[in-house]
Amino acid sequence: FLIRCDDVAATRPPLRLGEGLAFTGNLSVEISDGGRHTGLFSLSLEHDDPAGVWLTRYDTGGGAPVPDMGYGGFVPASAGELAGPVYLVGGDVLPDREGSEMWVVFGSSGRAVLWGRGERLSERRLGAPLVGPPAVQDINRDGRLDLIGAESDRVWVVDPTGANLTGWPRSVNGVFDLPTQVHISAPPVAASDLWRRALVAVPTDAGILFLFDEGGELIPGWPAKAASSFLLPVDLVTDGGEGLLSYVDQLFDWSGSAFLDRRPEGGRARWRAAPFFFEAGAAWCGIYGGPGRLAFAEASNAPAGPAADWADLPSNLTIYPNPSRGGRVAFHFTAPGTGEAHLRIMTLDGETLLERSMDLFGGEAEFAVSMEGKAAGIYLCRIAVTSEGRTVETRRKFAIVN
Repeated sequence: FLIRCDDVAATRPPLRLGEGLAFTGNLSVEISDGGRHTGLFSLSLEHDDPAGVWLTRYDTGGGAPVPDMGYGGFVPASAGELAGPVYLVGGDVLPDREGSEMWVVFGSSGRAVLWGRGERLSERRLGAPLVGPPAVQDINRDGRLDLIGAESDRVWVVDPTGANLTGWPRSVNGVFDLPTQVHISAPPVAASDLWRRALVAVPTDAGILFLFDEGGELIPGWPAKAASSFLLPVDLVTDGGEGLLSYVDQLFDWSGSAFLDRRPEGGRARWRAAPFFFEAGAAWCGIYGGPGRLAFAEASNAPAGPAADWADLPSNLTIYPNPSRGGRVAFHFTAPGTGEAHLRIMTLDGETLLERSMDLFGGEAEFAVSMEGKAAGIYLCRIAVTSEGRTVETRRKFAIVN
């Protein structure tokens, strides 16, 4: 159904498919440079032999939707691909071609097929299930849109020909030394800033957020322990230029994780300053509007900005791995723009085992200490953060096991 938001009574008659067909995946809306709704793309299932999906474009510029007979076609697919999620993403992928180009992406296999007007343009087989819908963005600044997707621990970026961009794919476990393996737990998000520099945000199950540049290199200061865990994508939003990371911090208590926080299950929305500058507006996951979002949603006029998260030290402090097997233990927290932090590790009897101090310059901060040679048991850490005459402190227990 196509429903006019300004006049429900003017709702157009529903689109109906032929016998044996059923809609699948998401719809994609085509809008002209002037903001006028010109087309609608859809996918429909075909279970007869050969099985697959039909890509169809409807011309909506003249009122009632009319099938565009010169666009789209049939994409054969296996039973496993049809049983899994199918995504439809795209836009003006190739500016030198007429009309829009759309990727048909099978989530269960990682196969991506790019269609243009009247023909199949490319196909890429990754052979691995995807973590949610892919994103589209001009990553290498050549004027063409690229496809960004993620599997278990790897992020890939391919151009419209299906070739890997230089520097991609990248493994989140291969670019930074972590105490244990992490896995990508939500779809990646990509955007370009005012200088057309690209940024790819990749969330993981350990709450560690990776930010990559267009060449697949880590942005200085990242990855960072930004949450307990990510189950939803990160949104890249702006406050009239300054970039913000908006996300849900999903707290968890899973005994199988080396990043165990031992906090009650729950969650909260958080915003964090990010190293990019956007034009006014907001970028949803899958920058043209992900399947779970509305492409016509607009940013709120309310003022936005990162709160003084450092003052909420008891909630911000994350200790990992916890329990530890006597090696490196990290104490991660949000830092004020200026100030200092002091760490003290004690036995439960109050005996001080070690102390550390550091200057703070905003963003994320972390003490990393070695507990090698320490006896198995429960220990107590005390962290105090001071900024502009204000001091906040917290104490937390952590365990050492053999």
